[in-house]
Amino acid sequence: MDELHVYNGLFGAHVAFIMRRLRRICAAVGNRKVKFISCSATVANPEEHMRTIFGIEDIKLIDFDGSPCGRKEFVCWNTPYKDPGDPTSGRGDTFMETARLFCQLVLRGVRVITFCRIRKQCEILVGAIKNELESLGRTEVMNRIMAYRGGYTAQDRRRIEKEMFEGKLVGIIGTSALELGVDIGSLDAVISHGFPYTIANLRQQSGRAGRRNKDSASFLVGDCFPTDQYFMANPDEIFTRPNCELQVDLTNLLVLEGHVQCAAFEMPIAPDEDEKYFSKQLSELCNDRLRRDDLGFYHTAERFLPHPSRSVAIRDTEDNHFAIIDTTHGRNVVLEELEASRAFFTIYEGGIFLHQGKKYLVKHMSTEQMIAKVELVKVDWITQQRDFTDIDPIETEAIRRIPGSLSRAFFGNIKILQNVFGFFKLDKKNRILDAVQVDNPPIIIFSKGMWLDVPREAIEILNSRRLNLAAGIHAAEHAILSLMPNFVISMPGDVKTECKVAKLLANDPLASPSTTTKAVPTAPESPPKLLNLSISFSLKLAIASKLAIVSTVVSNVAVVKVAKKRIKSCPKPAVK
Repeated sequence: MDELHVYNGLFGAHVAFIMRRLRRICAAVGNRKVKFISCSATVANPEEHMRTIFGIEDIKLIDFDGSPCGRKEFVCWNTPYKDPGDPTSGRGDTFMETARLFCQLVLRGVRVITFCRIRKQCEILVGAIKNELESLGRTEVMNRIMAYRGGYTAQDRRRIEKEMFEGKLVGIIGTSALELGVDIGSLDAVISHGFPYTIANLRQQSGRAGRRNKDSASFLVGDCFPTDQYFMANPDEIFTRPNCELQVDLTNLLVLEGHVQCAAFEMPIAPDEDEKYFSKQLSELCNDRLRRDDLGFYHTAERFLPHPSRSVAIRDTEDNHFAIIDTTHGRNVVLEELEASRAFFTIYEGGIFLHQGKKYLVKHMSTEQMIAKVELVKVDWITQQRDFTDIDPIETEAIRRIPGSLSRAFFGNIKILQNVFGFFKLDKKNRILDAVQVDNPPIIIFSKGMWLDVPREAIEILNSRRLNLAAGIHAAEHAILSLMPNFVISMPGDVKTECKVAKLLANDPLASPSTTTKAVPTAPESPPKLLNLSISFSLKLAIASKLAIVSTVVSNVAVVKVAKKRIKSCPKPAVK
């Protein structure tokens, strides 16, 4: 099972139980000596993690790297200030900086792959690269550069992979989907557009170039975010900081029940014999949730039949998708399919939809038919949705006092209301050209979440200093979100924010019924120390659960001040 580091968090827990179900079936037909082989270049705790995933004790670690590898140059390339003489002016356009670097490499015969954090960044960067090539008078190169990301049809993805492997493409811009598993041939250079959440992600991306004994280069283009600027100022940590330990919680009852129901469907369960696969919780779970026959064996509950596996979504994938249909000149061709949860935040009538760097105007959207009709347009603006998320606690299930604070943290059922009420038209410099209202129905989700009350003392301090409370919360939440990858392995969507006066709220953005409360590993030495005990608790609950988090103002002033001190920049790109 390759790329062992992928099996982490909630997905890792699902895979761990699938492996136990496999071992159980093999043992039932006489094969008790199944051997598992796994590989990974970025697991900090390989033996412990393999033990967790497969449920086996006898593990042999081979940590000698004999893979062929050429010389690699690593460059920390910081985006210049808008005003070179004024650091307070902020960083310039990171997309333009990455686009210029990408084009200069490609035009020198270097085969390049660029990684972006999210899909929209990928599309914006493709557009910026094509604009740069046009300004350089090299339009013939445009067709040899493609984007690659989730959402594209399977046929398009296979075609892009094939053309890159055969050398027809000289550059590709992708998301983390290309970090592993896809063979796209030999590459000369990697560009990471902004720090990719974790050191492990950065190392995985860097490893895509320079295989088969070839020399290569890897560039990290610094964005304006605190984490990016921290590594720009401290480039040595890119090579010295250890990978994060992976976290898989096998005590999650909701995950466990789904796989026990599947296991009972595969073969009736005998709790005493099968406890070694499904923990000591098995007997109680069988008594409460499964059907017992006269011989003492347990079978799948009626509500999971006839196909219990359909009730267990191991990747949080969705069954409902919107089809994006290109109707330009009567084509009626499906460009891509979009998950329903993304649709309202990505496609809205009058908005711009990006595909392969091209701009499409959304002409019609039907929630009943689950389609959106778009037309290719040539405009010099894009759109950004205007939305809000309102989270209301409904029922408290657990309360915990936060060490070192008078505040308490709460966990329970919540109601999430999301609504896209309009969009901004933005020019190339992200300046607002127009604000447009749209009439979309709200999306209401019931899920699990956490919240904590902000101490009255914190509010009094802010008021006494005449500081804006809402702005303080907002500043703190973004400081915390930017620093999240330094504490835990997290991906976009794992952590989100929503401001409400004098209260911290957190919710599951995917509305998964699963919740995990496994503790987060100890934070590294830098740039941490920004989060006090109350925020640390919030992270422990929120991150492992893939919950959204709204930052507390308990120490928001300190967080923002320390974060500003951390944001230093290299005057010149640091090379190692």
